[in-house]
Amino acid sequence: PPSAAHSYEDLSAGETVEMASVPTQLPPEEMKGPTGPTKRLLMRQSSVMDTQRDSDGSIKMTYWF
Repeated sequence: PPSAAHSYEDLSAGETVEMASVPTQLPPEEMKGPTGPTKRLLMRQSSVMDTQRDSDGSIKMTYWF
């Protein structure tokens, strides 16, 4: 069981790193393409990533990535 728990913890940390890496790549695209709707969409994505919490206070994952 300890091994499984460690594996799960490691996976969670990796997922967090990946999620943090995704928004870092999005802003350059935003500056590259001067598209209004795209810029707004990226802005909303950033906001959701920053929040990561529901109105109830529960941490919610970005399910639409």
